[in-house]
Amino acid sequence: MRIVGGKYRGRRLASPRGLAIRPTSDRVREAVFDVLGKVEGASVLDLFAGTGALGLEALSRGAVRAVFVDGGPPSLAVIRRNIQGLLLEQYTRVIQAHLPGRPGRLGDESGPFDLIFLDPPYGKNLIAPTLDLVVRLGLAGPDSQAVAELSAKEETPGFHSPWIGVKEKVYGQTRIIFLVLEDRRPNP
Repeated sequence: MRIVGGKYRGRRLASPRGLAIRPTSDRVREAVFDVLGKVEGASVLDLFAGTGALGLEALSRGAVRAVFVDGGPPSLAVIRRNIQGLLLEQYTRVIQAHLPGRPGRLGDESGPFDLIFLDPPYGKNLIAPTLDLVVRLGLAGPDSQAVAELSAKEETPGFHSPWIGVKEKVYGQTRIIFLVLEDRRPNP
């Protein structure tokens, strides 16, 4: 696994062995950032961060800060290792939290974030309640957008207001949903 674009393009990222963490593939990350376009100056919230690949990719492409959130100690260790390997400590924060039920220190973060990534364990129906939590904690604002990853086999979750899905793409076994807040809905 490697960074696919920006300043750190080609740099390898650590990934734990086994199936406990399912990192977003290079191909899917590249496709996500092709859809997102420029992320310069963005603040990023990477939820269910796993290896931190999505947030680190955003930093490589010009985002100014990233907060990585995961519940598993092995994931947190890998995220920290990847941050240190890229010398990005001053632009990042790592938080242990079990979302959406136990947000830990996530509520201490100042928002809103411009870009919110969610890559929860497949089949657990965690995307909609986690997006609700993000709004309740004030971590999303009028210009925030979210990118959610789920299995291509899963049904698209029903999102609660104020989030709406504006684009959906399937890449092999992965479905990506791009969301914005209702007041940012594109005109027909």
